[in-house]
Amino acid sequence: MRHSIENWHAGRRARPGDFVTKCHYTDRGVYEVVAVSPSGKTLTVQPAKSTLLNGPKSGEKDALHFSPGGFCGHMSGTQRYAYERLPRDPARFSKVRWSAKRGQYQGKGGNPSLIPGAHKHYDYNF
Repeated sequence: MRHSIENWHAGRRARPGDFVTKCHYTDRGVYEVVAVSPSGKTLTVQPAKSTLLNGPKSGEKDALHFSPGGFCGHMSGTQRYAYERLPRDPARFSKVRWSAKRGQYQGKGGNPSLIPGAHKHYDYNF
């Protein structure tokens, strides 16, 4: 099934203030939608602040665990983040366009793609 702009984000178009996630290979970064074109085919986004809540030395019950081995080591566990909107800064704005062929928003050259919501992930094992 092809996804349309209208059902891209839980039955509605993206709106300014929404969080979206840019997929960068094995990492994912969280961005805030700053503006939406009248057609909905172009989003202007800027990075959001993401704070890791359960790092290895956080003292949390679900803290990430580092074990030596392999190339450098291995980090295991599920990452939890808190997200904050940052003040608007046009120097950090980027545009992503809707790709009807792929049914998703994409940056320059087709990558990275966007998914709705805030889903930060840093691949410590890469």
